[in-house]
Amino acid sequence: VFDRQYTAALESLTEEEGKMLRTTDAAPSAMTLYCRHYFKQLNV
Repeated sequence: VFDRQYTAALESLTEEEGKMLRTTDAAPSAMTLYCRHYFKQLNV
């Protein structure tokens, strides 16, 4: 849920606001979301 809301918030930024973001502010990739889902079941 959080990742979808974060992505929606990023998409609603103006172009000027978007220029102020850093690459670390980007929404997580589909592969990141898949890994989170897959590995959350592991007990480490």
